[in-house]
Amino acid sequence: FFFHDKMRMTRMRIVAVAMAMRMAVGTVHAQEDLDVNAIIDWVRSKGGYVNQKIEIRRRIDASDTYYNNNNTRQFGVFAREALDAKEPLLDIPQSCYIALWDDALGREGTATALHDNVCLLADKLMTERKLGKHSEFAPYVAYLDTLPSGQLPALWSKEGKALLRKVAPPRRKKTILDWIDIHRTSGCLRPDNAFEEHAMELIFQRAHDITLIPLWDMINHDSSDHRLNTEQGLVYPTTAGEGMKVWASRPIAAGEEIYVTYDECIGCPHNEFHFDTLQILRNFGFVERYPQRWVFPDLDIWFEIDEQTIIDNGQKQQLQADFGDPPHIWKPNKASIQFLEDHLKNLESLNRLMIVPKPDQIPQHEWDVIQQFHHASVAAFSTVLDAIHASHGSATEL
Repeated sequence: FFFHDKMRMTRMRIVAVAMAMRMAVGTVHAQEDLDVNAIIDWVRSKGGYVNQKIEIRRRIDASDTYYNNNNTRQFGVFAREALDAKEPLLDIPQSCYIALWDDALGREGTATALHDNVCLLADKLMTERKLGKHSEFAPYVAYLDTLPSGQLPALWSKEGKALLRKVAPPRRKKTILDWIDIHRTSGCLRPDNAFEEHAMELIFQRAHDITLIPLWDMINHDSSDHRLNTEQGLVYPTTAGEGMKVWASRPIAAGEEIYVTYDECIGCPHNEFHFDTLQILRNFGFVERYPQRWVFPDLDIWFEIDEQTIIDNGQKQQLQADFGDPPHIWKPNKASIQFLEDHLKNLESLNRLMIVPKPDQIPQHEWDVIQQFHHASVAAFSTVLDAIHASHGSATEL
């Protein structure tokens, strides 16, 4: 491991005052813009389980832009009362899933099969949204209808995408920003059809693989050892009819937010080798907190960046670079080091652009994510290069 001083972003704190609400035992804290209890009741009516000690509500801290994009505070799942380790939190039966089932062209395999399945699921979601209150998934569909479009970079404003393209690594720009073009050119999406594009966006952002799972998709992501507090089962358990189960991995205090990890899960083989911070940004529209994983497969680059508290005349928060366990996952060479050095120079050339007032043409949530991504990229590339230079030297020295 190598340590590097952590750069900090100045963030405005907004105090939000929540109105007191009376809650009956077993109900979930509901916001005025969405009847969360309707989803809970519907899941329970299908034989599902929702722990009475948890509540689903919007985050009170509106300045937490890691997840609160579009100036709308996103939902999270919280412990209303203390929870024991291994205590069940959710059990969502397959009858609540919006999934392909027999229509699937193949749950695993080629990229073409996955593309076709995503297209089919988007079509099914559009059908359910058009049915509205007549859909068998009506309470869940009502929630999906509240989610705004433009949350993923591929559907950002032209100006926001142009700026993010400057910040993104050259070998990953297209996968982050242009993936939806494949679905447009293939005939899956009609040209300039906002309803269809939003359905595709919801599939990428909300689905577990090619399955939409109510309530599970309201739990936010975090892979940090001290924040991650759940474990989860398979999306498709071997027992017929059973669904997604989530339980506490450790004691959870009252008021604590409940997290799952989107990139390390049962039934997600080899995700640790390819699913990274850039993929989180592409699929979910936010820059994840530490730990962060950065992968560039064509150059065999793989490393993680995490926080480390150093106790030396007081506590000091620093970043560390990890090349994997075992460490031979990636062995730096001249080409990979040159790539990292070149992109860090590009990022540093954009420093001034990142501190100027927000351009009028770029929506606030896009600007926030771009700034966060630039900050995270500079921290990651400088930290890993310092570690490499300390042990291997620069690209010109190899």
